[in-house]
Amino acid sequence: MLTLGFELGPASTALVTRLVVALETISKGVDHMALDFTDLTAKVAKIDGAVESAVAAFKAIADELSSAAGDQAKVAQLAADLDSHADALAAAIPAKPTP
Repeated sequence: MLTLGFELGPASTALVTRLVVALETISKGVDHMALDFTDLTAKVAKIDGAVESAVAAFKAIADELSSAAGDQAKVAQLAADLDSHADALAAAIPAKPTP
């Protein structure tokens, strides 16, 4: 029999035991959710960093193209660089991202 400053009967003891088990299960679930949330937060931060890098790269390319106006050789080199960067970016982003 379970004693909590007073005695419980067998039915009450069984109920309290089931509640304790349920609370332990919930506690484990909360711990697991916290780990999942931490992992998700890290993934979002990584994606945010990649997005910021891509935006900065596109702005830099736009600036370089503006400054190269009229210089066909420089424009051709920028186009080659852009193709190279586009290929690397396409390789880094999966066609079917995993959830």
